[in-house]
Amino acid sequence: NIASADDNAGLLVNTLESGKLTIKGLSGISSAMGTPTVMTSAANKAAGGLIGCVGECAAVEVANALDISGFTVKATGNEGAAGGFIGRATKLALTFADGGSVTPARTVGDANTTYAGGAIGDVSFAADFVLTPGQIGFGDDAATAVELSAKKRAGGLFGRLDITNGDVTVRGGSYKSKLVGGQDSDGDRGGYGGIAGNVCSGDGSSIHALKIEKRDAVAVQIEIERTDSGKLCYVGGVVGYQDGDETTQRTAIVLDGAEVTINGVAYPYSGNGKLGGAVGMVDKNQLLDVRDFKLSSASGIGKQNGGSAGVAGSAWRGIIKFSGTTNLSDASFTDSNLSA
Repeated sequence: NIASADDNAGLLVNTLESGKLTIKGLSGISSAMGTPTVMTSAANKAAGGLIGCVGECAAVEVANALDISGFTVKATGNEGAAGGFIGRATKLALTFADGGSVTPARTVGDANTTYAGGAIGDVSFAADFVLTPGQIGFGDDAATAVELSAKKRAGGLFGRLDITNGDVTVRGGSYKSKLVGGQDSDGDRGGYGGIAGNVCSGDGSSIHALKIEKRDAVAVQIEIERTDSGKLCYVGGVVGYQDGDETTQRTAIVLDGAEVTINGVAYPYSGNGKLGGAVGMVDKNQLLDVRDFKLSSASGIGKQNGGSAGVAGSAWRGIIKFSGTTNLSDASFTDSNLSA
């Protein structure tokens, strides 16, 4: 186990302050006994399966196939970030060489973790970033879900995703996650999403987007599940909470080839909660652009608590644009005033 009480923590690197790290391989990981854990208990610090924290504009290259799926990652201090690959990164330059891939830790966060991401807990990229199938995965066809716990943001790939510096595109691939623990507070409502718990931006000079796109005519496959122990207010198939204010923090989410499946219960945990097949909460002046989207659910959407809907649980002065095909025929809806 790797643990820190006063700093970042990672299997390879606690803190990459600058420069470029190229990861060519790992050895001895498969022989680790039990369930090895990487964690930090320090406030405002991060824990990552491989790298705890990446400093502003530092670069990481993955040169070969890396598998740390047997690990658990936690960041229990206030504002702590935990990621199956990287805990926290600011203006990250992430690249994958031919054959380079990461199978991150499959258990990320706990009840005290603020940001939990299957790949990265809290991240902004240095410029536009495109993720393609096989670069970050959780097993063949995402057969095994990454298990997430957090008290504020949890996402299948990213706990908190800041798109200030460029578009982030997920082009094809399969991503499966399960929210198994953590609870927010009414004054600081949390979010869980199949790709990101939260999409935000800190700069109003330009609008960037999280884009979910087909690859070779195949849509991105996303599966989410909220267990009774996972208590975050806003739940979305793609993003839990898309936030900003009216003038300076505007974002877009573009769905142009997304197929979402909601497993387990299909409603929020509290009366204030919202569940959306695509986004839990679209906040003021944020844009959700639905071009090609399909939703399936194993149980009735909106059985109880809060409000639930096939596309967005709530759009408080948000903007939702429809074009192309929105297919809700495989989703089950409860006949109640809590679903739409």
